[in-house]
Amino acid sequence: MPSVEMGELQIVNGNQLPNHVGGIVSLLGYVNGPAPNALTFELRTTDNVMVKVNLKRPLDKPIDGYVEVRGIYQNRAVTASDLIKFSNKDFDAEGHNTLCSLWHSMSNIWKTRN
Repeated sequence: MPSVEMGELQIVNGNQLPNHVGGIVSLLGYVNGPAPNALTFELRTTDNVMVKVNLKRPLDKPIDGYVEVRGIYQNRAVTASDLIKFSNKDFDAEGHNTLCSLWHSMSNIWKTRN
């Protein structure tokens, strides 16, 4: 899958998705069961929101556990350009959710001067 450009990417949790319709997002969550057609699956985000993920091509092997999905959010689903599988079963979902909340509570986190 081709990568999205990082300059446009917004790191979000499930509750923040409606604020990014049509935008490129990075969404982390737990795969909720196997993809029946290998083109879609449901992701339970770090804040327990179920999100449909559409893939541009079928998976070549089953996925489970925590994954990061990068793609465009529209029509209540993410169309994935990238899918990154986590090997760590002890992923800190609560910590990631806190990061998303803090990240979006600051208007310009990278601004260093007035």
